[in-house]
Amino acid sequence: MVSCLLLKGGASASMSRALSSLLVALLVALASPLTVRAGEGPYLFVGNERLRPLIYSQDGEPAGLVVQITRAMAEAAGLDIEIRVLDWARAQEMMQRGEADALLQINWTEERDGLYDFSVPLLDSNFTIFRRIERVDINGRRSLQGKTVGVETKGLPCTVLREDPGVLLRPVASWREGFEGVRSGVIDAVVVDRWIGEYELYRAGFNDIVPVSSPVAVSCSSIAVRKGNRELLDRINEGLTAIQADGTRERILSEWSGKRIVYLPEEKMKAYYVIGGLALVNVILLVVAIVYACLLMKTKKEAERLASTDGLTGLFNYRSFYAAAERELAIAGRHGWPLSIVQIDIDSFKEINDAWGHLFGDTVLVAVADAIRRSVRSTDICARMGGDEFTLLLPETAADEARIVAERVRSAVAALKMRASTDVVSLSVSIGVTTRTGGGSDLEGLIREADDALYEAKRRGRNLVDVYGACPNAKDPS
Repeated sequence: MVSCLLLKGGASASMSRALSSLLVALLVALASPLTVRAGEGPYLFVGNERLRPLIYSQDGEPAGLVVQITRAMAEAAGLDIEIRVLDWARAQEMMQRGEADALLQINWTEERDGLYDFSVPLLDSNFTIFRRIERVDINGRRSLQGKTVGVETKGLPCTVLREDPGVLLRPVASWREGFEGVRSGVIDAVVVDRWIGEYELYRAGFNDIVPVSSPVAVSCSSIAVRKGNRELLDRINEGLTAIQADGTRERILSEWSGKRIVYLPEEKMKAYYVIGGLALVNVILLVVAIVYACLLMKTKKEAERLASTDGLTGLFNYRSFYAAAERELAIAGRHGWPLSIVQIDIDSFKEINDAWGHLFGDTVLVAVADAIRRSVRSTDICARMGGDEFTLLLPETAADEARIVAERVRSAVAALKMRASTDVVSLSVSIGVTTRTGGGSDLEGLIREADDALYEAKRRGRNLVDVYGACPNAKDPS
């Protein structure tokens, strides 16, 4: 087509060359594979197809606990997303090539920290050893020395156990294959997230494989974005914080904990009827066992929820706080970023309880928690550590910025007016702040420093912010 275009004269020749160049560029563009830059249109979130019941494909569509939480997060944050489930190694390659925007259900490691930025905690992950019931010699991570252990390639257990040269790691193509290898003795144990392992055992009906109580690793999974994509990370954190605060996350967890136990035994019971039928007495015994298992699992999941979240305020509790804070401290130390700890204590809270009762005291705690939540960023970590004590961790926040945040919290609480019967109760908090930049800091030490500053604020008259190591700066509490 281009070679057939012929014009006469100098101007015509110039125009001909320009048109030829334009047509060639157009043909090259049409011949090139179509690429879509991550971030345009719906954000592409990819997850591991082997994480049933957390992430899997059902009738060609993504499904699972994490998928449901992610969709709730996106709705809360106003994000337009597409979710795909595929091989985990391929999902990570897509992220590194810029073909995807986020990875679902990924655990932080130092190696991954160089590639991704991680959201606030998404789900607790307890990576557990599964072994035959008679293999009592396998009872923890140390007992895996000299053993062959099935793991998923590029999964966190593979990364963790590579540090133990005596452990013989064997990649497994599926968790069913891994558990069959344990039953046959080809491998000694499998290490997998307890959610996934227990689900697969119920599906397979393997009652001769049990989990070891002591996990190999405990982590909080996250949603990861490419390094530096702070805009998307902030919106993800905003959505996750919102669904935790309004109870959506706990509702989803409750729904899935029920499916995890009830649905699978019902499938198994139908299979028994097809094979040969069960006697009436066996059906009754099976129903009793299912009900009992449901009660046990409901109690267990409720205990796990209470273990990670403060049931009154919806904030993280001390356990979740320490897990997330240790990770942020390691990141800050590696990159030389500042990090601040803020300790908050409600002034005269005992007197409030004594005067108006503990039910009113609980209402005060919820109101203060909401005021704190409104005063910080979605990337900040908020926790109720017990009683009337709250702790904030502010990543990438220097001392001056941390003091501003603390003053914002103090003012927000001071503006609260609580009504107890016919009385109007004013509230105030005393706040201590400490900041560290770079490595060499331990979390306990930082919390002690923030506590010291908090006690100084109390000593100076309450309703004050005190910064550890700074000269006292008298302030009119009004």
